[in-house]
Amino acid sequence: MFAYTVLMTLSFASPPADSIDHLRSESVKPQIDLVIDSSGSMGLYSGGVGECAKSTCDWYWNTYAYDKGWVNGSYKYGSVCSGGNCSLCSKTNYQLVKYQMMQASLIGCQSPTDGILDRWRDKADFIIHQFASSASLVRGKGSTPAELKAGIMSIGASGSTNQTDGLYDAGKYMRDTFNNSNASSCTPFYIVMLSDGNPTAGGQTFNYECTSPIESKYVSSGQPWYGSDYLHRNPDIMCSIDGNQNVKTYTIGFGKVTDFDPDNLQNIADYGGGDYYYAADAAQLDSVFGTIINEIVESSAVFFSPPAVQTEAFFSSNYVYSAAFRPRKAGPWAGTVKKFCVVPPQTVDGKYDTGVTDCMFLSPDGDQLYTNPHVKDQWTGITDLSADDGGSGLVLFDQMQTTPGGVPKSPYWSHRKIMSWRDGEPTYVSIDPTVWDESDSWTNGCDHYRLVNFLHGYTFDADCATGKPLAARDWMLGDPINAPPVLLKYGPCESESGSGIVGNCYVVVGMNDGMLHIFDAANGEERSALIPADLWESDLVSNSILADINDQPSVDFTHRYYVDGGARLFHEDTDRDTNIDAEESAWLVFGLGRGGKAYYAVDVRKLPAGLLTNANNPIYPITAAPGSSFEKLQDTWAAPWVGLAHVDAATKRVAAFASGHVWAFDGEGDGGSTEPTPPAPPPPPGTKSASCTGPGGLAAFNGFPDSWCSERYFSNCKATGNKQKPCYDSGFPIDVTYPLTINDGVWVPSAFRVYYTQFDLENKDYLYLEDSQGNLKKSYTGSSLKKKWTEWVYDSSFALHFKTDGSKSNNKGYVIDKVEWQASNTLIAAPDPDPDPDPDPDEDEVLPSSVRPAVWLVDLDNFNGSPPQAFSRAPTAGAVLVQVAKKCSGPANDGYCVDQTKAPDLKDMICPVSAELAVRTDNGIASAFYWGDECGQIWKAWTADDGVSWNARKLINLNSGSMVVDRDHRKIFRRLDLAHSSCPGRSVVAIYFGTGNVQRPNAKDELTDTSVTDGRDIIGVLWDYDQLPSGLTQDNLADATDTTVDASAIFTEGKPGWIVRLAKNERMLRDPLVFDSVAYFKTYEPAVSATTCGAGSGLDRIYALNNCSSGAADASSSAVMSEREVWAGETEVGGGLFLFTPKDSPILVSHADLGEKSAANLNQAKSPRLKLLLWRRIDR
Repeated sequence: MFAYTVLMTLSFASPPADSIDHLRSESVKPQIDLVIDSSGSMGLYSGGVGECAKSTCDWYWNTYAYDKGWVNGSYKYGSVCSGGNCSLCSKTNYQLVKYQMMQASLIGCQSPTDGILDRWRDKADFIIHQFASSASLVRGKGSTPAELKAGIMSIGASGSTNQTDGLYDAGKYMRDTFNNSNASSCTPFYIVMLSDGNPTAGGQTFNYECTSPIESKYVSSGQPWYGSDYLHRNPDIMCSIDGNQNVKTYTIGFGKVTDFDPDNLQNIADYGGGDYYYAADAAQLDSVFGTIINEIVESSAVFFSPPAVQTEAFFSSNYVYSAAFRPRKAGPWAGTVKKFCVVPPQTVDGKYDTGVTDCMFLSPDGDQLYTNPHVKDQWTGITDLSADDGGSGLVLFDQMQTTPGGVPKSPYWSHRKIMSWRDGEPTYVSIDPTVWDESDSWTNGCDHYRLVNFLHGYTFDADCATGKPLAARDWMLGDPINAPPVLLKYGPCESESGSGIVGNCYVVVGMNDGMLHIFDAANGEERSALIPADLWESDLVSNSILADINDQPSVDFTHRYYVDGGARLFHEDTDRDTNIDAEESAWLVFGLGRGGKAYYAVDVRKLPAGLLTNANNPIYPITAAPGSSFEKLQDTWAAPWVGLAHVDAATKRVAAFASGHVWAFDGEGDGGSTEPTPPAPPPPPGTKSASCTGPGGLAAFNGFPDSWCSERYFSNCKATGNKQKPCYDSGFPIDVTYPLTINDGVWVPSAFRVYYTQFDLENKDYLYLEDSQGNLKKSYTGSSLKKKWTEWVYDSSFALHFKTDGSKSNNKGYVIDKVEWQASNTLIAAPDPDPDPDPDPDEDEVLPSSVRPAVWLVDLDNFNGSPPQAFSRAPTAGAVLVQVAKKCSGPANDGYCVDQTKAPDLKDMICPVSAELAVRTDNGIASAFYWGDECGQIWKAWTADDGVSWNARKLINLNSGSMVVDRDHRKIFRRLDLAHSSCPGRSVVAIYFGTGNVQRPNAKDELTDTSVTDGRDIIGVLWDYDQLPSGLTQDNLADATDTTVDASAIFTEGKPGWIVRLAKNERMLRDPLVFDSVAYFKTYEPAVSATTCGAGSGLDRIYALNNCSSGAADASSSAVMSEREVWAGETEVGGGLFLFTPKDSPILVSHADLGEKSAANLNQAKSPRLKLLLWRRIDR
């Protein structure tokens, strides 16, 4: 069913496809013309590594260059060397000349698939020109990968260097080739010129731009930069494409610096709107190509989104705390939290005050409520809904004593209380570069200061000598896409006059700036912020590390998620005053969401001044530690359920959650894939080791002989009488850089360090430890590294740079003994999920056992072990009360295990569970948990004997037959909504559900296999009762699409519920809500698919159905869908349904879309006032 898959990735993970839920469009594919120097000098050696050193490009050399190489100062062939003319070189695998290095970089160096063309072909289209005495097309638009590679291999080395012709031909070819049928108006065009010399020939008249009159400009051979200027300065070069398109030019100088004037290539890039880079050898050339193309791809992303997206809000009294975000084209996204009043006060006659127009809802007539696009933020007075204006984000600038782009105010890192912790150390640590060092931040050199400054709200920059920030960012808070605010209430939030009381109430919200923020509810000031320890290093928990926060969008991530999961507060309010008291149990539990595989519990009984402290607020992490009960934990999309439950006849404080979403099932583009990408195998050990010498050692892996590991490699000194070598240099300077990496063929490395048994350098000679970008980690001289490790270099590759001053000495040099490296969560090769040849999806092929789902009930008082393990990411036994899975994980007897031996239906529990659990409570105690999975199945786990025993079963499969995670199967991504009901004539639990692929909201190719579904997503209800039959599918429910039903009658006929089939491509993407005998469902139907130059668009609808009959909730009880519809808009999926319970005002259900003025209350009649002080979404 699935072919063997090899995943060659450049970063930590493939992009989460659900990003399209927010981005709304595809990324445009740039056209890149590689303009390659093929002059005679490209046949020379570039210098750098000693010419007798073994080439690091083993595959290329063995395939193409085995009989030739650069030896003894000239280009030699194997037949010549075999005659004894290559005595200085004992190897036959000599260094490549420059054009060969270019070929290896582009088509493959160490394997046939690690070249630039293969690694980037899904992100960019390539054209190839060459230039020597003249220029010519090598491969044009539409060339296959094989044709491109053949074209590169056809490029040799002869003739002069006509850079002007190269630029002319590339620009004219694009102008003549591209049109509206093969490119889009926003398609970007680039030239990447590689050259090893100065211009020596040519001259052209550039006369093909598109304005009138056409500019005609002669460009001489000696000033080719006027050609790149012509292509970039003129706004339109592509005359047959709508709109304007120019051409940018990047340049690469290759070879010895003394061979050419870098100012020439720098000018070409500067005039062409690009950048100039230098490369000395094959490894640097590969890195430079990658850097340029990554920059091109990043700048080619075109994103569309609503101006501000409200996610969810927390509401107390007549105030709501609303989180919003705004996507940005480059860099982290912006977000904020705002405080709104909800409804106008009521007058003495019971009507709304029409004079109050600054709340979320206003009333022009005193009766009807409307959404208010000009609602006022209570903290700042701003009436703009933008997520980068007003709210806590604007307040933060006052705290920082600066303005957007303004001068930083000293002390730079004290304005905010940002903290984290080190795994296993029981204390919070301030994120200050003087106490939080490079090993904590997983960065190198000045990047450490840049990252710390960025997290504090400054630009990603620093004075590298002092670490001081250079400027404030234009917006300091990140985006709270999927993390709703939570209110911690320690006293009255407002006075009798309505003004906020400082220090009594705090709004807590996670954001994708990597922090859980704590804001004072009275004024919006940030009191403290917590960065989970797992976000710093690549520990197989986080999907992105904080060091990469500024690198977005990238080729691997459209958006980086960090603290993205929902949070929930457990408060055992024993005195029923709604305030958290020190003697009451209070826990805040939150997850990383799309940011990774972790949940955290924080004790919040005390929170003086909103500051987290070690004594009051220890944190207890749960991560997917191998061998633990939680090893199946995946991306923690869902907020946990927190409350009370009976376990083993005792009442326990519990958090309940499922294993989460498996990101490996996410495809690129619009999201999802017809066949799931294989998930990763079990996590590897954190640190791996290899010797320097021997097979598989550091030297051999990078193509060096074993002698490279010792000082002898740098010595031409003769042995003395005692057979010692008293020197490592013989009177000439050495300056060589060795780019290095190593891995086990399965996992990409993320950090390195090297151990030296001998280290003896003259004090003016140095060994520099650098990352892949040349950033200095540390320099060493003298005996500073003898029998010591270097510092860790946090990168997927690193470099040792050895430099001597050329003076003779008696020092002996150094000996490298071994290297250690740490694995990231990037998989190089994935296991084959379909070992058998049959086409049917077996259980293990849907989801391998290493990531098969589970549901846990966890003891809040022993959240990650008994006793609880504060500040430790490795959970121990004693945390789990109940585990539901096909096969339980972890130590034996760690909680009550419900597996397929106790509940045979669990043999089918093999699909990811991303949705929040729905809970049935009896007298405030949980007695049953319900959930849907990504194969469209609905499940139940319950106890009937006060928790002495637990059971589980599958209630229904909303697809026919197989259980597969693909686009042809209905999926449940949203929380089920529950209600005690007597609709069918007896007492049941009514489970309201809807299907829809959250990953692909704009897709029009879902559910095409008619053997699985009828091509429609559905909404509906299933009535659960003790005698509910097994083996149910959607065919066992009444079809209420075009009719209403008599609930009692269909139940008597054996149909335990009904469904309504949605329109083609319409899908439910937000949680359903049942209230006051009405079932509300919010759906989205794409109208125009996203394209490379335009946003996808669609229609949001809210249906209000009689919860028993499925008819319209109004008096008509109509079965016509348009009559069932109570609201429609273009919020692009937007927020969920809200149940507002304002103080002293009627309850209302609303879409709460503030983008435009519209009727707010979906429930037509005013509901009576309930004794409910805090609003929440109904869960029973």
